[in-house]
Amino acid sequence: MIFQLIFGNKANKDSISLSFWKISLISLFGQVLSTIWNFFLVNELVSLSASRNGWPVIGILTIELIVGLFLILMILIQRYIQKRTLTLTFFFILTTSVFGQVNEEELVRKSFDGYRTSLMNNNEEDVIKYVDSRTIKYYSDILDLVKNADSTKVETLSLLDKLTVLTIRHRVLKEDILSFDGKTLLTYAIKNGMIDKSSVSNISIGKVTIDFNFAKGQFILNGQESPYILNFYKEGQWKFDLTSTFPITIPVFQKWANELGGPNKFIFASLKLLTGKTPGPDIWHPVR
Repeated sequence: MIFQLIFGNKANKDSISLSFWKISLISLFGQVLSTIWNFFLVNELVSLSASRNGWPVIGILTIELIVGLFLILMILIQRYIQKRTLTLTFFFILTTSVFGQVNEEELVRKSFDGYRTSLMNNNEEDVIKYVDSRTIKYYSDILDLVKNADSTKVETLSLLDKLTVLTIRHRVLKEDILSFDGKTLLTYAIKNGMIDKSSVSNISIGKVTIDFNFAKGQFILNGQESPYILNFYKEGQWKFDLTSTFPITIPVFQKWANELGGPNKFIFASLKLLTGKTPGPDIWHPVR
């Protein structure tokens, strides 16, 4: 019983390598051996005595039976405690997970609301706080193309990337381009209307799904669900991946390009409409 009491508790706490049931089997096997040993010992002593009274044998068997019952009861109690502890632990983990998930969903929504509010209020410095590193990297890559890509390279770009590169070359001063990094380029784009602020006023996110440090929210436009998804990444706090909006805008641009006779005609028409100036051949040249 002492063995079961000590090592059974240790097994419940996983502080020894043997499982609880192995400890219990060892205890029961030891009790059986103890009963057999004591029976033969007492029986031998009785056979050597003059009275040959059988009561000692009955007495030792009774004691061993009582000890065995107590041992079984102890095993059952320890098992009950173990199951209850596991149940309570599982319940605690499940509850924490559920409430934690709800809280994380709210933080994702708060991130998007912060981005949208900052953009609509022309607070470009705060907008940067809500976008993730993938967004900043995208604008860093665009800046590299603005500085280094020749006409052959620009022609191979996607419609959206080509539009962005040529827009920057057409609208931004050379000295500003050369002083930018990805973050300051994005800040400039927001401040100077290169990212449409009015477009976010009727946008929200619906169902939010979280997978560790990644989350996705359903794109809601004018209160209507859409098949599009907005991505968020936890980088200290939840931040919005602006590039996840590109699959939404690209089909619209592609439709306009097709209607105007091709990507380049669409881009040149857009630049002239936005600035009032016809783009010159210099927009095909790297800015160095």
